[in-house]
Amino acid sequence: MPAVPGRRALIDPIEVTSEHIAPEVWEVFTSLPSMALPKTVTNPVKRLTLLAHELAADEIMSGAGARAHELMHHALDGAAATHRTAVEESLTEVKTVKGNELFVDQATGARSAGAYTTEADEAVIEEAFRRAGRVFGKAVSMSYASYLADQEIAADGEADEVEMLIEAQARIAAMSRVPAVVETFNRRAEEVTDEWFTAHRVAIAGLSPSRQEEYRKIKQQARTAQSVPLAKPERWLVPSYAQIGEDEATREQLPRYPKHLLMPAEGGYPEDFKSSWEPEVLNLELARESLICWYRNPGVSKPESLAAVYTDAGQQALVRPDFIMFDRAPGNRVVASIVDPHGHHYADALPKLRGLSNYAEQHGEHYARIDSIAKIGGQLRVLDLKDPRVREEVTQATSIEALYNGQFALDYQGDCPGFP
Repeated sequence: MPAVPGRRALIDPIEVTSEHIAPEVWEVFTSLPSMALPKTVTNPVKRLTLLAHELAADEIMSGAGARAHELMHHALDGAAATHRTAVEESLTEVKTVKGNELFVDQATGARSAGAYTTEADEAVIEEAFRRAGRVFGKAVSMSYASYLADQEIAADGEADEVEMLIEAQARIAAMSRVPAVVETFNRRAEEVTDEWFTAHRVAIAGLSPSRQEEYRKIKQQARTAQSVPLAKPERWLVPSYAQIGEDEATREQLPRYPKHLLMPAEGGYPEDFKSSWEPEVLNLELARESLICWYRNPGVSKPESLAAVYTDAGQQALVRPDFIMFDRAPGNRVVASIVDPHGHHYADALPKLRGLSNYAEQHGEHYARIDSIAKIGGQLRVLDLKDPRVREEVTQATSIEALYNGQFALDYQGDCPGFP
């Protein structure tokens, strides 16, 4: 496709690969938490059972499905006990059918109406139980009904099995109508899902990329933003030249930089920075002796792009910091740092900074530094977002320029890694 006249186009892609990077760097890279917004919100218990199925299929957790049901049974037991009065009132409603009657006097044609109540039959209770399955999940509802019926039969050896099952179905239907019970149940399903993702993180990370993607999809079916590990980039195609219009004379090679995580067979990593001070920051970082390599964080949604959540005008979105640096720290450790040249003149600059600050508060232990950098009056200034005092200033700020000009910002030199 010909280039648009007057528009700068990036052309001539080359392949860059990650084969030159030591495994210890990738261990750190893939342990870094990235945030993902929900893509398709799924009922929390359905999400848990999906995770249980995958864990069992990959032989990571045997009996995961049965364990999920057991934990959800306990959650329902606890919620029913806590909200006993509301559940009993709801149970009375489930077992009662209310209706209206119309009476017609055959002699005069006069009509009159009246209300009536009667005891719900088995068909009515089964319909109410079916609706409860949409709340608690069909499989969990059925297994919980058997669980409740078995408890009653164990307590009374003469109890009728069918009657006890119908009674259990009525109780589950009643519980599904109590909002506090439903919220407790959903919250517990989310907690168990999060616990299992954390407990089996290493095992999941050892799976093939296609299998890891299945778990990533389940992660992103939550009701809230989720932490997901970065995926290892294997090979990319990146542009190596820029051209304005169709004139070959305007064709120019992009600047190349050493020590990137993904490198071409020959030469450095080509990059077309949007501002003049982004390469200035990078060159200062490259000058440090401790630097092993750096990563140009993709600015688009992909598994290998690190993101933090921010809120602007009541809507959640993702901010993707520019650079991740990997250094050799004392004790021969490999440590990661976020270095983000921050465009302070944009309307969403302060919300994005707050998002990165919140990320630092939640996940700062994974990093040696989390630095947000801006050029103010010709001077590069840095906010150390690992410092709680700085994060407090960011929370209270009304002007982003005031932050970088304030007492908690420092002149940025690029020569102080600040290893813990």
